[in-house]
Amino acid sequence: MSKHKYIEKCINQFAEFTDKENPYTRHVFSADFKKARTWLSNELKALGCEVVRDYAGNLKGILKTSKDTCKRVLIGSHLDTVFNGGRYDGIAGVVAGLSILKSLEENGINLPFHLEIFDYLGEELNEWNTSCVGTRGLTGQLTREVLSRVNRDGDKLIDKIIEEGGDAERLFAGLTDVENVIGSFELHIEQGSILQNSNTKIGIVNSIPTISRHQISIMGQAGHTGTTSMTDRKDALVSGAELIQFINKCAKEMCHKSNRHFVATVGKIDVSPNAVTIIPSSVEMLLDLRVVDSKLREQFLRLLDQECLLKENKDNVSINVKEIAFSKYVEMDKSLNSIIQDCAKMNELSAIYMDSGAGHDTAHLAKFIPASLIFIPCLDGHSHCPEEFAEIDDIVNGANLIETAIMNMANQLEFNVNGG
Repeated sequence: MSKHKYIEKCINQFAEFTDKENPYTRHVFSADFKKARTWLSNELKALGCEVVRDYAGNLKGILKTSKDTCKRVLIGSHLDTVFNGGRYDGIAGVVAGLSILKSLEENGINLPFHLEIFDYLGEELNEWNTSCVGTRGLTGQLTREVLSRVNRDGDKLIDKIIEEGGDAERLFAGLTDVENVIGSFELHIEQGSILQNSNTKIGIVNSIPTISRHQISIMGQAGHTGTTSMTDRKDALVSGAELIQFINKCAKEMCHKSNRHFVATVGKIDVSPNAVTIIPSSVEMLLDLRVVDSKLREQFLRLLDQECLLKENKDNVSINVKEIAFSKYVEMDKSLNSIIQDCAKMNELSAIYMDSGAGHDTAHLAKFIPASLIFIPCLDGHSHCPEEFAEIDDIVNGANLIETAIMNMANQLEFNVNGG
């Protein structure tokens, strides 16, 4: 079976593991998620791997080398999806790893290091308000507070991780399991339109931006919509709407100042009392801020604070801004990216360097090990929706690129070494 047909078969197979009423939904820890992991486990075994679940609940297949070495190379992404997500986000990276295993097996190649294919546990944001559960756990970044979080059904996150093979003692101790890793690769759809619009086949990611979320709380005064005059109102929603417009305008201006990634979005709003005859007394909004340039980020937040003060005085409301989540800017490994760039030329694939606008498992791995994140085009940038689409040929291109990079590493003296 050709690599194209094999990847297509795997993509279609994983698409079957979904909530049939809401395709493509495969939340972490759900029955469909467990079915997908069972299929992946069986496929990894069929390709000659030892299959294990590590203490963070990650599922991996290990293609062991016959060499006397502890060196490891990782390839991985995730099987879970958002509600009504797509068939390619995360899946493309896992399937690419499977196709590389199949190619190595068919060609009888024995690498000078162990190759590990991962399904990283729970990359998408979940009921415990935590993303990238597996890679955070693998690198000792799951705090006791996060592990102890409870969802609406009363389930603790740590208990759900244990169900997937996790080890509470090691997680609570904040241990890591990335020793002897000489390289990590993740293939992912771009989730944007830069590659499509520039007719480019490969995006080599420079960095993943600082990603932070800010809770904006606005307190006004409820009142009767029919009897309270316009001049006497303290309408929290009007203040919130104007603040959203300011955030959008300011972010656009900041974006034009920088050649790097800068986006700001208010995507969640709770209004109280949310009744047609009552002036809104309070608004809770969540601002999602993703920025590469730290100085511009600081400038934006200063301007936001200044605007909040102006609105308090003008609208007679109170506004509080609180940072509730923060993930630091991280760069990909320059040496691995250089190998990827050289291999793209060898495979006659056009490539550009770019920043990622989204967080990925690789962002957490890159803080501790050499890591590379590779993008392939997706149709019109659609992602996290059923319309998400990537050409099988583009996934094949990405898989071939990583395979070539791995063979390149295998032939380089600094990677092809014995011992730990």
